[in-house]
Amino acid sequence: MVDVTAPDNILISGRLAGGGVVSAHVASIPWAGSGYRMEIYGREGTLVATSDDSPQLGPVQLHGVRNGDGLAVLDMPEHHTYAAEGMPEGAPYNVGQLYYLFSQAIRVEKKGHPDFDTAVDLHRFIDSIRKASDEGREIKVQPREE
Repeated sequence: MVDVTAPDNILISGRLAGGGVVSAHVASIPWAGSGYRMEIYGREGTLVATSDDSPQLGPVQLHGVRNGDGLAVLDMPEHHTYAAEGMPEGAPYNVGQLYYLFSQAIRVEKKGHPDFDTAVDLHRFIDSIRKASDEGREIKVQPREE
């Protein structure tokens, strides 16, 4: 037996700069986990992405509804497919999609791909979450000035 030295469950709740509410639960469950699920609720509908594993490792199923009841399976539009034809499903396909988008962003010098500043922002965010938990209070995270 080895003692756990890192958090295996993280709960986050807050309000985005634009007023939207966020609630996230990230867990590393060693047995019989429920997989990945992301739900987005908007004024006109709902989107739900699910996977049996982390979204980068396996296929992701997308469901949605607009102005109605009951989620329906949504097919991914062809213009959102970037991996090479014949790419195996699962992790190779998902990572292939990411590498393609990353290379395109570099090629056209387009902002939006992760860089060193993105990593710094992520670590500041994680440090703020840890501080809020340690102090038992709300911490306001200010976006970095561009």
